[in-house]
Amino acid sequence: MALDTTEEEQVESIRNFVRQYGPTVVIAIVLSLGGTYGYRSWETSQRVEKESASIAYEELVSSIVALPATEEATSEAIGTLVDSLKATHPESTYAVLASLQMARLSVEAGDYPAAEREFLWALDNAHASLEPLIRIRLARVLKADNRSDQALEVLDKKIELYAYGSAWHETRGDVLLMLEEIDQAREAYQIAVNTTGELTAPSLVMKLEDLTYAEVIPDAEPETKQINGSEEIAE
Repeated sequence: MALDTTEEEQVESIRNFVRQYGPTVVIAIVLSLGGTYGYRSWETSQRVEKESASIAYEELVSSIVALPATEEATSEAIGTLVDSLKATHPESTYAVLASLQMARLSVEAGDYPAAEREFLWALDNAHASLEPLIRIRLARVLKADNRSDQALEVLDKKIELYAYGSAWHETRGDVLLMLEEIDQAREAYQIAVNTTGELTAPSLVMKLEDLTYAEVIPDAEPETKQINGSEEIAE
């Protein structure tokens, strides 16, 4: 069956276009259109992925709020939700936040090794902007577990601190103080105060003042007085 007039005109237009611009241009246009379609498909899949991860995280938070985390059954249920979110959405920020939630619950339960595992997973999967926060919390857990040397190693890495500069240096000061590195601790607290801005926490100021006072006014030598040719410590 012969093509009707409209179809013949369309075919002829295509032929003329190919003759005028060459097959290379035609292929480029086809690939461009295909790329646009592929990008839109990828965009859609990414949106669905984020929505799915968001729903899973909301379910996790609701479970934490609704049930006492001290109950063994609750902890297991929450752990299952966290593991599921991490497995199905490993590259999602929601998975990292879920890991941090689980770490917090582990700290509250006194299970520092479990908290450490969650923080290390979060470090491996988090965006750079969350790394300072995760390292600060990990360092605090290691310090609480009497592993201050390892805590200091966590905080010795040079990274962009974003808005966590003051908390970073305060935590570092706490660790150094536990290691009896007084001068370095004082320096860390001073940096923390300097980077806080106008709203410096009173507790941070007290930490700095305590070490500064100890440096400026050392333990005074006991006064003595002469009694019958011998020295006695004055009361």
